[in-house]
Amino acid sequence: MSPLRAIRGYAEIFISTLLFPVISLDRVLGTLPKFMQTLNDHMYRELEKVAKKRGVTVQELIRAVVLPEWMAKQEEGRERNSS
Repeated sequence: MSPLRAIRGYAEIFISTLLFPVISLDRVLGTLPKFMQTLNDHMYRELEKVAKKRGVTVQELIRAVVLPEWMAKQEEGRERNSS
C-alpha cells in the first residue's frame, strides 16, 4: 500500500522524498502538470492485470513503469535518427 493511501483522510498529508524532505500534498498537487488519458476497455483490462500482479493501481503502473519505458524508447529513437 502506498504511503499516501495509508494516511489519506488526515487533515494534512505530506510526501517525503530524498530530494524534498517534507512537502505538503496540497502544494504538490497544486503545482504538478496534469493530463487525462482515455483507454479502451481491452487496454485498461490488460493494464489492470499487470498492475494487480505488481500490487499497484493502474495509475501507479502508468506513472512508474509505462511512461518511463515509453520515454526511454522515444529517446532511443531520437538518438538513432540523429546518428
